[in-house]
Amino acid sequence: MRNKRGDADTYVATSKWLYYILAVAIVSFSIIFFVGKGSSFLDSKASVSPTLEEDLLVSRLVNVCFSYEKDGRIYQNIIDATKVSDGNLAGCVDTSLTVVITSLDNSFEPYFAKVGTGIAKESFVRYTLLELDGKRYPATIEVFS
Repeated sequence: MRNKRGDADTYVATSKWLYYILAVAIVSFSIIFFVGKGSSFLDSKASVSPTLEEDLLVSRLVNVCFSYEKDGRIYQNIIDATKVSDGNLAGCVDTSLTVVITSLDNSFEPYFAKVGTGIAKESFVRYTLLELDGKRYPATIEVFS
């Protein structure tokens, strides 16, 4: 007597295993392919432009390394003239940099700080204030990297 599936139950079982192995291989390959494509797509969309990196570096120098503090408060975008030194700059960054702070109205001599021995290839400038002897002067900070 025959059942609805046919005579050879063992043949059906082995053909299912072959199907499952093939299906798992195809699904695994598809998942790996789409995850790889998706991550490369996200990397291309989330790239950081060089100007943003430069701005973050200058912000770190102005607001962390050379920041002006008074009564426990850190004033943003104000440089403390007493903190501008090679040692302070070396403690903040791990790359070769040269920093020059100049006055916009020639009210003080330029301040220099340098880390490393590299030759400067490019520079970027940001306007800021310099705290010197209790007064604030308009200045620029120029970073050579």
